[in-house]
Amino acid sequence: MSSGKLSRTVNYTSGDTEQFKVRPYKKVNGVTYYGAWSNVVTIKAGLPV
Repeated sequence: MSSGKLSRTVNYTSGDTEQFKVRPYKKVNGVTYYGAWSNVVTIKAGLPV
């Protein structure tokens, strides 16, 4: 499976955290195939730049 890009802009304040998972998919001849979910990734916002 190939990878794609996805971006999201969110306004965080210092100390905020967010957790997420990602999952690959690919459409072949109109059928969608899904891969396994990733492990949970936790992002913690730092000080504003």
